[in-house]
Order: sequence, then structure tokens, then C-alpha cells
Amino acid sequence: MDIQDLNLSREQATPLYLQIYQRYCHAIASGALNAGDRVPSVRSLASELNLARGTVEMAYQMLIGEGYLISRGAAGTVVAAGLNRLVEAPPSPRPAAAPAPVQGIPHSEILPFQLGVPALDLFPRKSWARLATRHLRNMEMVTPDPAGHPALRRAIATYLGISRGIRCSHEQVFITVGYRGALDLVCRALLRAGDLGWFEEPGYFHARQFLQQAGLRLHPVPVDMHGMDVSQGEQTADEARFAVVTPTHQSPMGVALSLPRRLALLEWAERRNAWIIEDDYDSEFRYHGRPLPPLKSLDHQGRVLYTGTFSKVL
Repeated sequence: MDIQDLNLSREQATPLYLQIYQRYCHAIASGALNAGDRVPSVRSLASELNLARGTVEMAYQMLIGEGYLISRGAAGTVVAAGLNRLVEAPPSPRPAAAPAPVQGIPHSEILPFQLGVPALDLFPRKSWARLATRHLRNMEMVTPDPAGHPALRRAIATYLGISRGIRCSHEQVFITVGYRGALDLVCRALLRAGDLGWFEEPGYFHARQFLQQAGLRLHPVPVDMHGMDVSQGEQTADEARFAVVTPTHQSPMGVALSLPRRLALLEWAERRNAWIIEDDYDSEFRYHGRPLPPLKSLDHQGRVLYTGTFSKVL
């Protein structure tokens, strides 16, 4: 198969790495590539197509992982044997299975002040790529700790104690893939489908969607200039088993949960044996004064599950 046959288009909505994947699948299924045929190296194909090596690498990893190609190290990468029964290329994998590279997202599609999207234009991509490459080169091929890298968890525990006033050991810290990963861990460990919980109205819609998909029932609790109205929640759904709040910087209203309401929320959780999920997503940033203390720093009964993120500071 000639490289020109790939016929990639930057105008399509389909990411470039996925286009490369699809073209190779079709070439193998149609017989244009046969078992044992050698394909261009990542460096060579990226140079020919004027693409980032990471884009080609992602496509090749998908093809190798699904059994279309075989990597032979210095001998190159070849088409796998036993694929002659393929008639048509398989359906394209959903992009969610392998997210498109950040650079593949047209800048015009990222709206100003869009929730959940950090300042991608300020991200230190070169430094990140250099550090990631160095780590991968020295990575030990062992089963990782499911709770996360121990050294990172110790550093987080120290950081929380100094900057956020949260006393915890590294055994109490869990590394997850984003806020949804943290919610998933909470749902699996402590909640059951059908459980009722308080949710800020208005609130962070990504969290609402995830919790509803997990089978939980959400009761809207209004937010005013003092944050979530705890008394309203007690009057209308006192039996709830959990509450999801953004007390330091309410999303999307931007207000802070007042101290009386923080204490009332903690008192309710203790009385009802309920859980409070605190989303402290951008606590490091304040327009004036020092950052507000997290709700967790006031928790003496162990009812607050504190979540944070590195996406903003990075």
C-alpha cells in the first residue's frame, strides 16, 4: 500500500490517528496489505504525512493491540498472519475508547469559560512529553498499586496537610482518572443504585450526568449567595444518603459556602450517617485573600470525601 493511499483529511471530524487506523484496517481486509508485509516506521510515516509522531504512534498501538500488526523491534512492524478471513474493515472504535490528542481539537470548538476544560494553550507540552518519555524509559514492568503511585500519594498527603489543612496519611489517598473516576470509586464502595442524594441546583452537570447514569437519585437543593441552602435540603429530603457540593468555589455560580452552612451540613451528615462528596476543583486560585479552607478541614467525624484535581495547576 502506497502512503498516498492513506488519503488523510484534516477537514474531517474524525481524528487523524483514527483515520490512519481505519485506512490500515481497510487495506488489510481488502488484500492491499498481506501477512508479513512491512509497514513504514512511526518516524518515517510521520515524516511523510507531516504529522506528529504521537499521532502515528497512537494509530499503530491500536493496530498492534487489536492484532492487525506485529512489532518485531529493530526488524520493523509487519502485518499479522491469519487475517485472510477478514472481508470488511471492522467498525471504527468509538473515540472514547482512545481519546484524540489534544492538538487534534480545533481551537475554534473550545468555547470561552467552558466547564471542565483547563487552559490548554498554556500547558507545558514539551516539558510534559520529555518527563513522560523519561519515565516510560525507566518504567518497571510490574503490576502497579491500584491506589496509585505510592510516592505521589505521600506527596499529596503532605501537600494537603500544608496547603489545605487536611490531616491524612498516604494510605487514605487514592489516585483516579479525573473527577468521574473518584465518583465511580465512591459509588462502588459506599453507595447503591437507587440511593438518594443532595445535588446543588444549579450544579456541575458532568457530575450530575455521571451519578444519574450510575443509578442514583438526585434531589436538587437551591444555591444562593451563601452556597447550598442546607435547611432546604433538610426540609425536603432529610433522608438522603449523600450530598455533592463545591463549597470553596461553587460551580457554576462561584459563591462560597458560608461557615454556618458548612457546620449545618456536617451536622446533618453526622446525624443521618450520610456522606459528603466535596469537589475542591480549583482551591489554589483566589482573586483576593487566602484560599478558603476546605469543608474536610472541619470534618471530625469522617463524613467528608475530599476530591481534588491537578488539571488546573498543570
